[in-house]
Amino acid sequence: MFCLSGGVIGPQGARQPLQGQALNGTPVFLGCADVDDWIPRSKFDESVSLLQQSGANVESSIYDGLGHNICDDELTQVQLMIDRSYALKSSDSGGKAAA
Repeated sequence: MFCLSGGVIGPQGARQPLQGQALNGTPVFLGCADVDDWIPRSKFDESVSLLQQSGANVESSIYDGLGHNICDDELTQVQLMIDRSYALKSSDSGGKAAA
């Protein structure tokens, strides 16, 4: 899962983690600016925490001065996650790309 300049929706503190370890190691990347007029830092931090509590394997980055945009580093992080996921699926299927 990838979330670039975003976060969970709803009032601050109103969301609860998914029960148990519902995301069970699901790879997640969240990226956001240090100051974003649409995504408060507290909402970003809450999103990271909720996903971790739900069992996700979360990587996150805060970017200085980015505003409500995405940057090359975020796209690189997304590509690396896709590559790692593809490599795992390929090795699980004996070297053949998983369908």
